Amino acid sequence: MTLAAVNKEDLLDALIGLADRQVEDLTRLARETAAGATHEEARPDDNKDTRALEQTYLARGQAERVVSAESDLLVLRSVRCLPFAEDSPVAATALVEIEDEDGVNRTLFLLPVAGGTKLESGSRTVHIITPHSPLGQALLEKCEGDEVEIRTGKTPRFWEIVGVS
Repeated sequence: MTLAAVNKEDLLDALIGLADRQVEDLTRLARETAAGATHEEARPDDNKDTRALEQTYLARGQAERVVSAESDLLVLRSVRCLPFAEDSPVAATALVEIEDEDGVNRTLFLLPVAGGTKLESGSRTVHIITPHSPLGQALLEKCEGDEVEIRTGKTPRFWEIVGVS
């Protein structure tokens, strides 16, 4: 399967679906935790009992995760995939195929959020990366045929850009 055969719109739709389900799950969990924090059983038995306080902290953290997930979902819904020619530099919404020193290929989709997510497209695994990640930063403005280097600790890793779509 060539890089051009991967449909970025389908990948984006799948990612939006995942993000939407994540918001639903996180919202449900946050509501359950908030209810637990105010439940009668969470009331302290004495001045050293911190169950209610701990539940409140947990509920606040989960509510913040909901806000963050909702924000990411809004960003994903606003993304418009741009077309890239063979000589186009890597930018947001680029689908990039890279090859390491051992000849192993990876397919990357550069998006503003959802870094670390993996999606399947046919026989390909597509890795979502953001421009804020070291690899995303290294790829920006590079073109097919360019080489990028990422240092993880003291060991450099090299990839060649073999396709941009």
